[in-house]
Amino acid sequence: MEKFQSKRRTRMMQYLNDNPYVVYGDYRDVLPDRLAELIIAGEFDTFREEWWEIELETYDYIDWSFWESEFADAFGYENFEQVPERIKDILFDSRWVDFSGLLRTCLRNWRGNVCARPVKRSGEYIEFPCGWDPQPNAGYLARYLKDHCGIDDPWQNEAGYQDTYLTVLGTLDLEEILESGKKPTHIIISSDDFTLGACTWNGSGTCANDQYKGRTRKIAAEIFIDGTRGYGVQETYGLVGPCWANEIKVA
Repeated sequence: MEKFQSKRRTRMMQYLNDNPYVVYGDYRDVLPDRLAELIIAGEFDTFREEWWEIELETYDYIDWSFWESEFADAFGYENFEQVPERIKDILFDSRWVDFSGLLRTCLRNWRGNVCARPVKRSGEYIEFPCGWDPQPNAGYLARYLKDHCGIDDPWQNEAGYQDTYLTVLGTLDLEEILESGKKPTHIIISSDDFTLGACTWNGSGTCANDQYKGRTRKIAAEIFIDGTRGYGVQETYGLVGPCWANEIKVA
């Protein structure tokens, strides 16, 4: 009898491992921006700690009735009430919840506005010239934009203030970044991206046109959620949704 009980218990424990309670996300569930920022910043351990808090909150609302009915049926009980108390104690201590479906839904539903600010090999941002720039610096900035970014229209390559930098607009695949376990430090920039010049310290910039016409290339970039580095692009320009529809490709 003891041997039979041991085998039965082993089967039950295997059932617990193979049949977690799976929490699926609702179509309205979205990852909070503060957690998205942690993923973008590569703070994956901190992200998991905060996500764990969300799992604990969700745990309180779980309805175990269907899972309990499935367990009872799998082991020959008419209903869960017939399961002996000693077995229920084992179940309550050993059953587990799979939140991966909820996390996946929250990640995929997040469509925050993201900015990627390309960085040259010198460590400088790609800057637009303005009327305040003395020569020859203004000429150098204009030549760089023309030679490396294909921007040579005077209406597009001149900014109102200094510190106006080329900025790629779009969104990110947070699920891909989280699975890679690597902080995104580079992007693949191309003429398919929506770009403009933005000055985040005073909310100015260039004409809000799709500007970059250079070759497709991998380049280092500072990536952040719009509005977390001073004045946001959306706050400044009030752009329509398609301007942010581009998926920024990290590399």
